Order: sequence, then structure tokens, then C-alpha cells
Amino acid sequence: MKSGNEGLNGKKNRASNFARSLILTSLIPSLLIISALALPGGMKAGDKCAFSARPGQLAQDSQKAIIFHNRQEEILVLATELRADKETQVLEFIPFPAEPQVFLVKEPILEKVRELLKKKDIKELEGPTKGGGGLAPVEIKLSQKMGPHDVTVVKINQPGEFENWVREFFRQKKIQLEIRLEGVLANARDYLDRGFNYFVFDSATVGRETRLVEPLAYRFKSAELYYPLKTSNLVGGSGRVELVLILPGTFFAEELILQKQDQRYFELFRSGWRASSSSKMYPAELGELLPEAAGFFKQGQKIYLQLLKYDGPYDFKDDLRWDISGLPRYAYKISISSFLGEIREQKMTEDEIKDYLQARCAENPNFLKESRVLLDDEMLGYLLTSRLTCEDFVHPEEFEVYKAIYNFNPSGLSPVRLDGLPTGFVVLEDKTANRKFEKIKGVEKALLDDYDGKNKKEYRLSDFVPEGLEDCIQVRQGERENLLSPGKNYVSRVGFNPGRTAALVFVSHVASPEMGAGYLVLLEKHQGAWTPVKVLSAEIY
Repeated sequence: MKSGNEGLNGKKNRASNFARSLILTSLIPSLLIISALALPGGMKAGDKCAFSARPGQLAQDSQKAIIFHNRQEEILVLATELRADKETQVLEFIPFPAEPQVFLVKEPILEKVRELLKKKDIKELEGPTKGGGGLAPVEIKLSQKMGPHDVTVVKINQPGEFENWVREFFRQKKIQLEIRLEGVLANARDYLDRGFNYFVFDSATVGRETRLVEPLAYRFKSAELYYPLKTSNLVGGSGRVELVLILPGTFFAEELILQKQDQRYFELFRSGWRASSSSKMYPAELGELLPEAAGFFKQGQKIYLQLLKYDGPYDFKDDLRWDISGLPRYAYKISISSFLGEIREQKMTEDEIKDYLQARCAENPNFLKESRVLLDDEMLGYLLTSRLTCEDFVHPEEFEVYKAIYNFNPSGLSPVRLDGLPTGFVVLEDKTANRKFEKIKGVEKALLDDYDGKNKKEYRLSDFVPEGLEDCIQVRQGERENLLSPGKNYVSRVGFNPGRTAALVFVSHVASPEMGAGYLVLLEKHQGAWTPVKVLSAEIY
């Protein structure tokens, strides 16, 4: 798939050359979600800070992380392989930006992820490696035994009391503490200085045999993608970090560097990180992977799977904290025509092609007319057989028109009355009302033609609903009635004039077989907002 404008201007050529030198392509090796290379003294580490009660050699042979994020909350699944030169009690701590809910993952999630990555044909892009007050000092939020884990969630209000709490923790467990805690305390203070007051302490007994500790999952509120890295600095040395990302969009695609010149990705890849291709996921797959993730993502979110990987020294300047509000809502594939390398061409599924075209048409309703030359042979072949146009995708602005209808508050001087329609929150029926009006006085021909052309057939709104509307508009799933929006509400596709300053839509509400109302409404756009200005046809029964 060709990304962006391939014009021969110097700026994009320089970006392309930089990207080419930054990342090379290769097939993904046998999967370890988080693994660590050998470190000095036989130690290994990843994202947690682990320390034992007694001096000795402790190794974290691998840490495995899967991150689900819906732009409001995150579920972080972690599993660790631990080994020591003698049996010892180990305490790991993980800092969080908000209080987490902790639960044990009983499903064989690591094996399922491995199978999923293979099924989705995820390919890895390789790059260069990098050479107060009256509060209690420590509040106990949770203390619970979960399988082999002894989990304690605390909120630290007075950093100076952290060492005393740790020593008391070991005393209560009847374990003698024989090590100094200066490094651990310094790392904890760094997080506290940055506003991280919540820590999870995970205690386990470790022996000489390496064993995979059952994964724990942490669910917490965070607008940003978050992964703690600075705790790894305590161990030092070099290693590998691999994150499985399941997000409402693709974390990295070429256009973020080549088109949008997003400096965050330049800095990320310079420091030793690289990203894989991505692939679309579905709700059923999420539920099979982690039952607690069923229903985690919001209406309108398209979910994608991608790997993010790091190789280099553990000297992180900060944690991974990433604003994911503007992620591309389509799959990223590595192909022969890729700017970032050459391996065998990856194919998009039919759904992934639709997502790509929908995203492009949302940016530019004339994309398929103006930028058809940018599409690869696979997409052109699909368009030829499917005969799709941008008009076949319900544009996000159509939902803005629906929102204007149901959030309309007519003033005493307004001639528009939409009696019988609900106001405020509304649940729309999934299938559009394909009502056609061939002759309407006072409507320009181009506007009416666009309306009638779009309403020749039914569309499923659930395939196109954008994010961020769930507080005012939802699309019905199944037959279950929403008590906050009784009855049935239907909308047509929205017709626009060429300048997109006028819109035409049919809306109706059916309270019962004997009672309902329907309106063909003309709207105008002023200062970026749609307003109903005239009812062209009304049906009240």
C-alpha cells in the first residue's frame, strides 16, 4: 500500500531516507511478549523493579506484557519468569498513575497471543539498537492472595516512610531483610515526584528453577498509553522489551513520519524502539483472549493489534506515556512498496481495506476521485469488483447532522418544530431509513441528488459510527430496548451540497405501530455548527 503523496519534494525524500535508515524489515522471531537479555551478575529485568530480601543472584528471565487501551482506561497484563540462586522471597513494585484494580489472569493468554500474532501475520520492523496533610504515610488499598501472588496495592503519601513500610512488610511475612534499599527508594521517589502515588507490591517465593508466574492484570484510568520503564534502570545492563498493543487504532504507520512529521516517532525510533505491522481485531477475539476485556472498547472504536519492541541499555529517561487520540484507524502493512524496507508483500483483509478507504474518505470526501493513483494494485482490484465510492461510507459529518437534530433546542422565533422526536440522548436503529424524495421545492438540485443517491439502499450505522458520541448518540445493538431512549428512531443518510454548507436528512420516531412522526429537514452550517432551518416534509400519525 502506498502511503501519502509520493511527490518528489525534498522534505519528504529526506523523511523517507531517514525512515529507511532508521528501520529495516525482517520476519518476527519466535514470540516472547517481554524478554530480557543477559545482564551483569546474571540478572535480567524488564518493566518491574524486583528485589529480594537477601543478597544473591535474582533473574527475571522474561516479562510478558499485553496492553489494552480504550483512550480512557488501560488494562496491563504482566507475567514474569523468575529464578534465583537460592530460594528467596521477592518483592516487585510497579508504579501507576491511578489506583489499579488487580486480578489474576486464569486463561492461557500468552499462548493465545502467540497464536493470534501468527494468525494475523504480524511482521516486525527492525531498527538500530541503542548503545503531606493528615493522611496516613502509606494507605493500604488492597491486600489479597491471588494464586502464587501476594498482592498489596498502596498509596504512598509520605515518601520518607516508604522504607519503613517495606521493612514492616517483610517483618509481617516473617522474612529477614538483609539488603540496602537506597536504589529502590531513589527510584520510588522519582515516580512520586512525577505524581505517581499508587504502587502495586507483588510478593512471591522464588527458587533455582525458572518458572512462569501466572499473569496478573491491572486496570486503571489513564488517558495516555502507559508503560513503566524507569524501574528497569535499577538493574542496569541491556535487554529487550516487547509490548503487545491492542488499541483503538494503529500505534505506528509510515504516514506519521512521512506525512505528519510527528517528532515523537523520530525520537522513539532513534532510542532503539521499532514497530511491527498491525492487524484488525474483533470483539469475539478480545473476549477469547481476555474475558475481562469483553466490552472494554467503546462504540465506534476499530481495534488493532501491533507489536512495539526495544533493544538496548536500561537507561530510560522516562516511562512510555503516549497520547493515542490521533491514531490511524486502519491497518499498517509492510509491502514491497513500503518506504521502510522490503519483504514479501502483506495482504490486507477486505475489512482492513474498507477501514483504510473509510479513513481516507473521512479526511477527504473526494479521496477516491483525486488520489486514486496512490492506491496499490490490491486496493484498485477491490474497488473494481466492489464498485465502492466515498459516498458508500457514512461520513463523520453525517453524525454531526444527526447530533444537531436530536440536540436542537428551538427558540421562540424559530420556524422549525420537530414534535414527537426525542431530544438529548438517543438510540438510533442500526439500519438507515432509505427514504427518497425526487422533487422537493426550494432545494438545490445538487443537494437533492446527493441525498437521493446515498439513499438508494440501506446502510448499517454501526459500521461507521465515530468515537466520542456515546453520551448523546448510540446505535442499537440487537433488539434490546434502552430505557433512556424508548421507541425506535430512524435516520437516513445525509445529503450535502458541494460546498457542504447545506444538508438534507430524514428522521423519524416510532413510538408504537399507531403513533409516530417523521420529518425531512434542511440544515445549514454556520460557524462550524449545523442548525435545522426548515421542515420540508412532515408525517405525524
